[in-house]
Amino acid sequence: YREYIKEIRNLEIASRTESAAAIHVFQKLRFGSHPEVLASMKELVDQKYVAIVDQLRTMRKDCFDELIDRDIGMRGVVFAFATLKHTKDTFDGVTRSWKVHADWFVAALNAIYKAGWFRAVSELAGEQRKILTHVCFDMSGSIINYGPSDIFVGQ
Repeated sequence: YREYIKEIRNLEIASRTESAAAIHVFQKLRFGSHPEVLASMKELVDQKYVAIVDQLRTMRKDCFDELIDRDIGMRGVVFAFATLKHTKDTFDGVTRSWKVHADWFVAALNAIYKAGWFRAVSELAGEQRKILTHVCFDMSGSIINYGPSDIFVGQ
């Protein structure tokens, strides 16, 4: 996320210095709306909005592995963060603070990410592909998009 945020900030700085329309675009992206623009500027703001959103999509794809980019892995990460706290505390026989858990979890998550566990199925190492089949991917390599009701079934 650090690299992604850096890229977004650079895009915003460059865009805002290049065009007044970009100021309105980033306000809309950040807050969901922007101050009224003059009728003569509305078309320019709308065009700039489309261009910036396309750039943000490209940045996202360039900065994140497929499962994170498609939010599927991120839902799993959030679920794992919450459930592992209780599981790890129970296993270790110690109740730790959420801060201690978060420090442990982020370090482990970063190692997992660097090892490539969130990549597209075609980019996974053999053992990773084998393990993630039926967890994230079906036999053909398509992403399985489990619903909330399926979460505890897979534990």
